[in-house]
Amino acid sequence: MEKETLPSIDIPDKFSIGSDISGERFKTLQYPHRFDMGGLMFIKKGEATLSINLFDFDIKQNDIITILPGSIIQLKQYSEDVKLNLLLVSPDFIKNIILPQHVFSPFKFIQLNPVLNLEENDAILMFDFCSVFSQILKRLEQTGKESSTVLKNTFMSLFYTLIAAYEQKSGNNNTPALKRSDEIVRELRMLIFKHYRNERSVSFYAEKLFITPKYLSEVVRHATGKKVMDLIAGAVLLDAKAQLKSTTQTIQQIADSLNFPNSSFFGKYFKKHIGVSPKVYRESEQEYY
Repeated sequence: MEKETLPSIDIPDKFSIGSDISGERFKTLQYPHRFDMGGLMFIKKGEATLSINLFDFDIKQNDIITILPGSIIQLKQYSEDVKLNLLLVSPDFIKNIILPQHVFSPFKFIQLNPVLNLEENDAILMFDFCSVFSQILKRLEQTGKESSTVLKNTFMSLFYTLIAAYEQKSGNNNTPALKRSDEIVRELRMLIFKHYRNERSVSFYAEKLFITPKYLSEVVRHATGKKVMDLIAGAVLLDAKAQLKSTTQTIQQIADSLNFPNSSFFGKYFKKHIGVSPKVYRESEQEYY
């Protein structure tokens, strides 16, 4: 029996909209999922813990999660009363919208802070924009039209509102400065998520951070209790799990996408870290950590 996923890696449409998604449907994200589309997740009620691109975030009511294309998201835990709205937009749709250069200035801040808690009035405004966007899309589908200036302008209004909220937070950010060791670990996680498919050596990441491999290893061990190779493996396995659960790719194709020499090597690597083979993981209802 085919499992329902929310969302699958390959969404054929330009948009995917889900309203009042409850705990049971949200639960499908207990397996890692890669989002090829960008979008927004609005938390209307309840609480949850999400892993987004190797970082864990506690989310609550009136939080908005910005999903950048290529993000891998996994649900760690959630309250039974959780309810959310989801709006996903294809990269092609976004590409065809002309936005002033300045709106991209908070991009790195968004990468590091994908979860933003909104004031009540801002949350209501964002929910309203999402609702209007959904209604316009339904009307276009009924008439058989593929695009609309109104749809693009509505999305731009939604995007501007989001950017304004991020700019306000980044400009009034009273969060204490991170220790140097925490900064290194955070930058390392971002580098790993960017390069893990091709680069898995400690020396590569140390060079990118302008520090020695020995110093990087010491910092990571003291800050996280893990080895650098553990963090790299975590990214590789997260991607592998996402592909196993959310695509019909063969084991060989997944091994190729992750730059393993062959499916046998990939299978041994996966079983060493997860405890079961890729085939068993794909067919199992259980999540392995």
